[in-house]
Amino acid sequence: MAITALLSDNRVRWLAIRLTTTAMLTPIATAQASDWAFTPGIQVTEHYTSNLNLSPSAKETSLITEVRPGFSLSKEGSHLQANLDYRLQLLDYSSDQGSDDYHHQLGLSANAELIDDRLFLDASSSYSQQLVNSRSASAGDSLSAPDNFSDTFTLQVTPRWRQRLGRYTTFGADFSYDMVRYDGINDDSDGYSTNFFLDNQSNPNKVYWALNVDANLATPDTSATNQSESMSIALGYRFSRLLDGKLRYGYVDNHLNNPTQSEAQAGSFWGADLSWNPSPRTSLSASYNSRLQSIQGYGITLNHRQKHTNWLLAYNKNISSVREELLQLTRIGTLICPSTASFSIADCRLVSGNTPVLPGPGEQAITLVTPLPTLSEEQFIQQSLNANLVISKGKSLWSLGLFRTEREFQVQARTEEDMGASASWRIQVSGRTSLSTLYTWSRLDGDSGSADYQRALSLNMVRQLGANSSLNLALKSTERDSADDNQGFQEYRITLGFSHLF
Repeated sequence: MAITALLSDNRVRWLAIRLTTTAMLTPIATAQASDWAFTPGIQVTEHYTSNLNLSPSAKETSLITEVRPGFSLSKEGSHLQANLDYRLQLLDYSSDQGSDDYHHQLGLSANAELIDDRLFLDASSSYSQQLVNSRSASAGDSLSAPDNFSDTFTLQVTPRWRQRLGRYTTFGADFSYDMVRYDGINDDSDGYSTNFFLDNQSNPNKVYWALNVDANLATPDTSATNQSESMSIALGYRFSRLLDGKLRYGYVDNHLNNPTQSEAQAGSFWGADLSWNPSPRTSLSASYNSRLQSIQGYGITLNHRQKHTNWLLAYNKNISSVREELLQLTRIGTLICPSTASFSIADCRLVSGNTPVLPGPGEQAITLVTPLPTLSEEQFIQQSLNANLVISKGKSLWSLGLFRTEREFQVQARTEEDMGASASWRIQVSGRTSLSTLYTWSRLDGDSGSADYQRALSLNMVRQLGANSSLNLALKSTERDSADDNQGFQEYRITLGFSHLF
């Protein structure tokens, strides 16, 4: 069972670090290796909400009928790997306060080898509903308070050329175009980036070298232009088959006028990388740059797998923007695991951040994501810390997550901090029935000195009616406390849904 998770989905706003498993998603396609697999399907769901517009006082109850026809298309081959999942969301509200509407929901990730060992093409795209203002009321999706959300489309296409020069030296050239489009927000943007490199890392010796030149440009409609250039030379040393180190020296210009931190100023820099893989189940990577960059920040990532557990700890600091966060399909990482009811974490593999997520036949994606700030193209210096634990034992799957993200915006000179935690439990109670529960807590601080707190608890039951049909029943309670009387709310929701694959 191949599952493509839409990582930029609006649920990341307040659910923060959450682990999305098969029990919480509709099954998508069953693909056979090296073949195209097309699977249409439909979801019909009835929601009851006690507070449609998430108002602190004028609560309006409503029934929401949601119909989501769609399809999945996947390909697993030696020269092409692709996953496409599309849904058309049709909404009908019983309350006069709700406006019937429809939305597109899309997730695409593809890698193609056009000329053997020479020309490659990467493509990714998403269409989702994103919260416009991070302080606006949200229950984790756009069903309630739909006016707070914007339809958001992203596209990124990157052709890559690789040329062998001599026996061990490789020349590479990457050209990328991307776009971000919003509905109702006048800050659409187009981006262009180039990367040229020369290295001899394929040589069997302990010492290797690399030269690298990057240039990036993004032109939002209303925000300041995002631009950066960097060049560097690196010298690496393989201490062993398991330990690799690298030193870098170069120059970077992020084109930030009066940045909030001196590390973001233009100038020469030095950096170091360390990669340690003591076993197939343990990996440690660390990097440092004396100056902040958008392409290459600095941080540390530790991942350790045992038979029944997976630990992930990640810290990162770099220069970013909302458009960059939306374009990164896998900001932290993704566990690709068997789609069976019970599995060992040792059978999973970790897909690192910034790598396309392509689950194969009989696999599911457990996605690790972070919340986004208010939709604008203003650049910010971002520090993020994430810790996750996944435990699989017998028919149960537990997950725990913690995160903290701090952003310093470079034009408005304001700060924003998100932090939160989540805990979930899923159990396969029978061959056809699974139960799950998810609790999330989050806090958002702004420059005003006030903080908003949000808590949500959901209970979910999935019953397989047959090989291609399932029934879903969910109960959810969401509560938000805020210093702003207009931002606090309570909502209770009951959901009954049916899904079928044709």
